[in-house]
Amino acid sequence: PPTLEIIDEMVRAGVNEIAINLEFYNREVAANIIPGKAKDSREKYFEALEHGVKLLGNKGAVRSILIVGLEDYTDTLQGVRELVTRGVTPILSIFKPLKGTQLEDASPPKLEDLILVWEESQKICDEHAQTLGPLCAQCQNNTLTIPVNKLYLTK
Repeated sequence: PPTLEIIDEMVRAGVNEIAINLEFYNREVAANIIPGKAKDSREKYFEALEHGVKLLGNKGAVRSILIVGLEDYTDTLQGVRELVTRGVTPILSIFKPLKGTQLEDASPPKLEDLILVWEESQKICDEHAQTLGPLCAQCQNNTLTIPVNKLYLTK
């Protein structure tokens, strides 16, 4: 959001979950793929996410998607780490090249790389008593998710 006050207004209006999708931790990759969104710095995204956590808590109400397969996996994993240390639920979305798009000829990530990213992301989440999202079962079909019954959603 352009200002943090918008998040305040949303919460006052009854919103109890927010998603602010970083999409790529590596801002050079972001600038090439999502130039409009990349105009905002990582710090601006983190400031908004942290504000959301301050208002809504760190148990799944604030989340952010990272796209797996277009940036180096070490960057994606650093993004996971940065999110969970701020109390944000990371969600891994797998890049899929779609016909008719600018990235239709790009290679999708390999299965072994996806497994590695999921395993390492799960370890990072476990270290910080966070859950790799999404928590909503209906939302998991478009993400890199393996339910593990390790929900850190205690009251």
